[in-house]
Amino acid sequence: MKIKKLLAVLTALTMAASFAACSGNDETQGEAEKTTAFAEKAENDSEQETTKTEKETEKETEAETTTEETTTTEAETEPPLEVVEPAAEEFEYNYDAALKGIIITKYIGKAEAIRIPEQLDGDPVVRLRLSGNFTYAEVPDTITEMGESAFSGCLRLKNVKLPSNITKIDDSAFQNCSCLESITISSNIVSIGDNAFRDCRLLKSVEIPESVKVIGEHAFRGCNSLQSATIGEGVEEIGEYAFYGCSELEEIVVPDSVTVMGKGAFWTCLKLKKVTLSNNIEKIFGRTFSGCEELKEINMPENLKTIDGDAFKNCISLRELSLPDGVEKLYYIGVIFAGCDALTVTYKGKEYNYTNWDELENDVQSNNK
Repeated sequence: MKIKKLLAVLTALTMAASFAACSGNDETQGEAEKTTAFAEKAENDSEQETTKTEKETEKETEAETTTEETTTTEAETEPPLEVVEPAAEEFEYNYDAALKGIIITKYIGKAEAIRIPEQLDGDPVVRLRLSGNFTYAEVPDTITEMGESAFSGCLRLKNVKLPSNITKIDDSAFQNCSCLESITISSNIVSIGDNAFRDCRLLKSVEIPESVKVIGEHAFRGCNSLQSATIGEGVEEIGEYAFYGCSELEEIVVPDSVTVMGKGAFWTCLKLKKVTLSNNIEKIFGRTFSGCEELKEINMPENLKTIDGDAFKNCISLRELSLPDGVEKLYYIGVIFAGCDALTVTYKGKEYNYTNWDELENDVQSNNK
């Protein structure tokens, strides 16, 4: 409960900071950055404290656990103001011989809504590593990948229009865009990189199309306004801590196309109540649902073989869980369900609870000799 209260305070702090930063006032934006920095430090301290208090069991567990068309997230992204295409002198940029085009690094103009030009000095614009004080941007067709840190310096960015020919959202492309409210992910995108939308604190919903195969590590971590996340049938892998700290998320469906769901994927999704898992997941890694205190309903995959320590730790609202007959290994059973005192687990017709977790572990081992 202490951790939950701390997370609630951190959420309030970071949300206040985000709203202040998005207002556009330089003074409030500076204060917001200080508040966000404080909140992030507190969050890191909280993680360290959690790790410290769990250290003895974690040492053992860690050894095992380490073993159709464009979809839009809300209404179509509408520019907030008249969109202008800035002149070349309003950008800082350089020519990249390997890419045979221009990389724009900064917008120094005053416009709130910009259309990034297709060319500068007669050469195509092919990459962005952009910073600037605008709130809306349109990306040209000459860009086919949202490269690493493409918009990560755009702290006031609220909406962005991506071309339909984008195939990849790279690492940290929108990280720290704390004002970002909506994003369009086209049906041509095949991967979402590590930290791609990390700490986009005002993002409320996202639809990931069937074309995407991989959701990277920490991809939506810290998106603490995210209420809806649709994962398309076609996604094969969800990276470690992909939705960690999405404290407003209430339900998630992991389609059967997913075969790998990394450690801590939904850790401390405090309001998560219902989960439908892919039947083709064979392993639930450590901390995957740890701290999901409102989780009440979840299925176990038909092909599940292994559950690691801390996987369901402190899922205090979980009452029932049914393990498939084919499960082979439960690593440190008391840690897997630590704090789940109201939980009854059914395995091969027999019921178990916190008073006899060891018996459940032994029965699983005996059935797989």
